[in-house]
Amino acid sequence: FVPCPTFASLCPLLHCSDDQIGGMAPAQLRVFSGWPTAFTLAVSASVVHGGRFQRRLGADLASDAAALPEGAVCPKGINDNCHAGSVCGRYSRHKDRFQCCANWMVHDGVTWCANPEGAACSDGVNENCASGMVCGSSRQSPSGFQCCSKFEAIEGVASCILHEKISVPGATLLRQSPFLMTHDSTTSYKGGHLTKANFVKTASASLVGQLACGARAFDIRVIVLNNNFDDIRFHHFNTKSNGKRGAGWVSRDQSVANIVPEMVSWSRTHPDELVLLSVSHCYITSAKQAKYNTPIRDLDCRDSRLVDAFTKLGVRAETSCNKLNSLTLDQARQAAEMPGGGKMLFIPGDGICVQSNWDDSVHSAAAVDAYVDRTMQAARAGSPMFQVQAFSQQKLLVPIKKSDKINAKLLHWLKTSDKLTGVNLLEVNLVCAYGPSISIALGAVVTEADRDKCRANCAEACEVLGSCTL
Repeated sequence: FVPCPTFASLCPLLHCSDDQIGGMAPAQLRVFSGWPTAFTLAVSASVVHGGRFQRRLGADLASDAAALPEGAVCPKGINDNCHAGSVCGRYSRHKDRFQCCANWMVHDGVTWCANPEGAACSDGVNENCASGMVCGSSRQSPSGFQCCSKFEAIEGVASCILHEKISVPGATLLRQSPFLMTHDSTTSYKGGHLTKANFVKTASASLVGQLACGARAFDIRVIVLNNNFDDIRFHHFNTKSNGKRGAGWVSRDQSVANIVPEMVSWSRTHPDELVLLSVSHCYITSAKQAKYNTPIRDLDCRDSRLVDAFTKLGVRAETSCNKLNSLTLDQARQAAEMPGGGKMLFIPGDGICVQSNWDDSVHSAAAVDAYVDRTMQAARAGSPMFQVQAFSQQKLLVPIKKSDKINAKLLHWLKTSDKLTGVNLLEVNLVCAYGPSISIALGAVVTEADRDKCRANCAEACEVLGSCTL
């Protein structure tokens, strides 16, 4: 290898300055008519190095077989150590780490290996990728990062998008089709602060507000007051004292009779969106008003009187677990068709026709990560309709503050990996945090008008928790 002098003496031929030549990539220097053949070979087989050219000529090209291949580590950016046509370029945050590469770009005077779409890259260093791409986080790459032109910034980190949404055909079984579900959906009607002494609330948006935020399945827990199926309220938890069961929180003004019609109206304006009402934890009491520790009795959620309270409001129902397990998504859509339009289906939920996958040991974002992995692995082996409870479980107070970061992770997993591919009912707290984006990633349609309504319903979550990202 013979180092060439600077090209100042040749600039009269090229009509350029020495600095301009030193900044040109090899691909920009081609054969110029009238140049000596040997010089032409030198230029076409040279690489830029510190404003000078290094060339391979004659017998020296025969030694290329001994040079390092593409991807091999090379010392101190010395191009001579790499195969002809390759450079010894930087590829990481460490200034002294180089490797041979056939594709490269110059950034601020430094030659970087520029990897193509889908190739692994180093530590989120965008210079390690070709033009128009970032080095985004990716669960598909052994390094944890790959070059991609489609990416999304989630919590300030660029993540390569594997798929914009999980799309399933209509022939897919209902129990294998994805829905965004809200946990303890009706507790949003509980008064009080989201974070101060919050023993109940998992959301701040009303049920219609949750629909606007992308929820397509609801965890509905009901209690019949005064043995009257025209007066069905919502509740959360129950108490036990001296072997007797009592009521916990019960909605004061909100009932099936005045809330479900609002949901039906929303559904009629969104006729292509299938909505599931997963009804569980059903109780009945002789008391006209339910207060804390009011005696309650178990009620079968498939009781025809309870189901009729929903169907007379227009909601359709399917109470056979075997039928639900065999329905395709298209068949479920047909079964949910309501008079006047819209698709809403009552189903017996948690612990009846839906496998809850409740795990009381999950109390952190890291625990949610591991829980999702093992729950999805078990579900893919065969499952009825199932929930993935992707939130930190309650000990005493509702850990609502953790929901924003957990939901951001869910969106990240959905778009950048197959971690949640095959999920059925993806259950979250605080749907105000990333709810619309998660729902879209699961295949639902959330319009800009819906987002505006979601934003209005989530004012408290945005102000109190900073959960303003939809």
